[in-house]
Formats: sequence, C-alpha cells, structure tokens
Amino acid sequence: VGRNTGELGGSEYLKVIHGLVAGDAPELDLHNEKALQQALLSAIRTGTVHSAHDTSEGGLAVALAESCIGDGSAPLGLDVDVMDDLPTEQLLFGESQTRVIVSCAPEKADQLITHFTDAGVPASQIGIVGARKGQFRIGTASSAIQDSVADLAEIYFNAIPRRMDGTPEAVDALIHSEVSL
Repeated sequence: VGRNTGELGGSEYLKVIHGLVAGDAPELDLHNEKALQQALLSAIRTGTVHSAHDTSEGGLAVALAESCIGDGSAPLGLDVDVMDDLPTEQLLFGESQTRVIVSCAPEKADQLITHFTDAGVPASQIGIVGARKGQFRIGTASSAIQDSVADLAEIYFNAIPRRMDGTPEAVDALIHSEVSL
C-alpha cells in the first residue's frame, strides 16, 4: 500500500551494504500519510487487515522478512513478485515514506485494494503469505531473493548475540552470503 519512489538516502541498505550514511532522508507528504493512516485504521477496525508493517527501516524486503519471521514461534512462508521500473536495490530496499505492507484473507484482497484506492492511496496485491511452506521468495524483473524463513530467523535473532560474542565478522559474512541479489 502506498507508492515506492525508491528513496535510499539515509537508508539501512546504504549503511549495511555500502557502509555509507549519506543522502537526504525520504520525503514525507503529510496529506498522503494521513490518507493512508486513516484508510489503514478503518480497514483494521473492520477486521479486514490481518497484519500491517511499515517499510521505513530497510524497505520492502526487510518488512516482508520481519513479517514472515514474526516472533520466531510460527514463521510463515511468502511468495512475492514485485515488478516496477525502479532498479532492484531501490525496489527492494527503498525507504519511501507512506508505505505499508498489509495482509488479509485471500478472498478479501480485492475488497481491501478497492478500499485503499477509493481513499486515494495506491494499493496492489504483490504476493501470497503461506504460499511456499517455510520458504521466503521475492522476485523482481531481474533477480530473486529466496531462502528458508528458518535461515532468515537464525540471522535475525542471533545477530546481536554473535556481535556480543565478539564475532562481528561472522555476522557480516552471514548477512552478505545468505541473502544476495
């Protein structure tokens, strides 16, 4: 839900992958943000939305991964295809504001999309939760990220303990080897 403008300035992607803290922060349009938040709150109140996660820290790929991992007790699979004219890095890791990924029952997807578009908020279905039992896949026109949710959860939940054990190189190597474009 919302529009991806591919903004990478000040992003986690620039910091983690390129070691840069640079660029302008993503632009925020308060009018559009208000429209999205009102439409989202309305959809939550009616019970249409099962989950919602913003994309402000790490972009679409990170938000989807965090949503699949959850608290680690019942990880969900995911199959997503995102087609856009943006370069892959901007498409997956852009931190454009006024964007949220939401999930709903499959039979409610069209209704939810209509709800947002009627409120002036762009929305589309990009994938299916649980479609790939225990597997995480995001496809773009030029690449795909694919791994088991269990492997992603291992990275996610053990990064800090590994750093505290004095093995930051191991964490960095794990992050860069497991998930690559």
